Amino acid sequence: MRPFTIPTPTGEVSAAWHPADGPSLVVGHGAGAGMDHPFIIGFCDAVADEGIAALRFNFPYMEAGRRTPDQAKNAISAFRSAFDAATERGGGRRVLGGGKSYGGRIASMAAAEGMPAALARNWPASLYRLVAIHHRASRAASSRPASGS
Repeated sequence: MRPFTIPTPTGEVSAAWHPADGPSLVVGHGAGAGMDHPFIIGFCDAVADEGIAALRFNFPYMEAGRRTPDQAKNAISAFRSAFDAATERGGGRRVLGGGKSYGGRIASMAAAEGMPAALARNWPASLYRLVAIHHRASRAASSRPASGS
C-alpha cells in the first residue's frame, strides 16, 4: 500500500494505492467513515490479492474533517480525479469504479455523467469470488482496531 495525495477541484485529498498486475478499482468510502476504515482497507487488500489494483481515497468533506458529505458535484469531481490517478498508476489498464454505500452512489453518478468506467458491480467475477473477497475484507476489518470511526 502506497499513500499519496490527489488534487481535486476543491483541494488535495489523501489516497492509497494497493498495487496489482490487473485492472484497477477506485473505491469510494461510505458517508460515515473515510478511506482508512478497516473494512475499506481490508477490501482493497483482498482485491489486490486477487490481482486487481485498488485506489482508495477520501472525499473532500472527510479530508476536511467534516461529517456532512459534500454537494454531489464536488464528490463526483473528486471521484473523477481519483479515477484519473488510478488510470495513470495502472499504466493505462482498465479502471473500474465503485464504493461502499455513498461511495458507490457517487461512482454511479460519475459514470452516468460520462466517466469512462465500468461499475464494480458489473465486473464479470463469479459470485464465489465476490463472496470470498467480502469475507476476507470482513475478517480483516474485524482484526484491525478502528481508527477514529
